[in-house]
Amino acid sequence: MSISSLAQSDTKDKDTEAPDRAEALSNSGAAAAPRSLSIVLLTQNDEESITLVVRSLLSSLGDWADDLEILAVDRGSHDRTGILLERLAAEEPRLIVLHQSASCGYGQALASALNQVSKEFVLLMEAQPGLSVDLLKRSFALLSDYDAVLGFRQRQGWQRLTTLLWSWLLRFTLGLRVRDLYCPFKLYRAEFFRQQALEMQGHLINAEMIHKFVRAGYVYTEIAIGPEKASEPVKPSLRRKLSLYWEALCELSNYSGRCYQEEHGCI
Repeated sequence: MSISSLAQSDTKDKDTEAPDRAEALSNSGAAAAPRSLSIVLLTQNDEESITLVVRSLLSSLGDWADDLEILAVDRGSHDRTGILLERLAAEEPRLIVLHQSASCGYGQALASALNQVSKEFVLLMEAQPGLSVDLLKRSFALLSDYDAVLGFRQRQGWQRLTTLLWSWLLRFTLGLRVRDLYCPFKLYRAEFFRQQALEMQGHLINAEMIHKFVRAGYVYTEIAIGPEKASEPVKPSLRRKLSLYWEALCELSNYSGRCYQEEHGCI
């Protein structure tokens, strides 16, 4: 079975229970045509690349997207990232800069931006250069049949193993079939974020997001982001990695436990 068909199967029963919504989706096949897009850009200590990333997005997508905004979230950078973003925003009205303290969690920073998106679709990405406009166009073409397009990377070695382990954990605990939870390319129908509150403070907010997305009756598919997305940010130390994994496991355990209690009427 393909990844796309797996994604469909997650929400098949919910779509059957909500024919009005399914009919609305089928009648909105041209919804992607206006290309109304918010880009949520998470950044931290990216002084060397942030100006290039923002200007590249504006120049490459400016003519393609009819209605575009970029929400750049500076997560307590210790360098000049925040200053450079403010300078860019002074010149470019489509850029909105949000500042978070260094103690702010990844999930909190992401949720703060999602609460402010104003366009029809929202792209979640990190401040890494090289976004393929062709990839974005292909993803938009899928939005006539799906409500979200999630990217996945072809990984090797230890990274491939950890990705597979997280995929298995999500399937076992939440019933999700997600090939690459932490892939920095996720395109959603923005209306979802105006209807749902996100609670997780750490990186597992991505799991909460997809889980609530499916429970709300939305459908998603997955797309390979290709070799142009192979570059990785600076890798944390082994100790930091283990700490992040432990925090994520605790978040997943707490969240899945609450979901189980809700579904079985325990609370």
